[in-house]
Amino acid sequence: MGRESVQTSARRKGAKRRFRLLLFVLSVFLVWAGMTFWHQTGNINASQARLSQLEEKLSELQAKNEQLHEDIEKLNDPEYIEQILRKEHHMVRPGETLFIESK
Repeated sequence: MGRESVQTSARRKGAKRRFRLLLFVLSVFLVWAGMTFWHQTGNINASQARLSQLEEKLSELQAKNEQLHEDIEKLNDPEYIEQILRKEHHMVRPGETLFIESK
């Protein structure tokens, strides 16, 4: 009977040792998983901020693109070109007299 109690005691020690090893491995895994999660959360937040900036820039560029298309349409209109020539370059039609007011 003495031998059986020694074997049972050895089994318990072995079981405790395996349990401690399992807890250690599990603890290391959880620490690694937590650090990885924390790092990935930071990366996601940075990516979302960058995405927000890029979407804002995209909307600005789309608005500018639309304005440029409108300008192109206006430049195809002879009356608009005539207005620009009269205002900015002080051009007149033949037979007209240009009067410039001094301020």
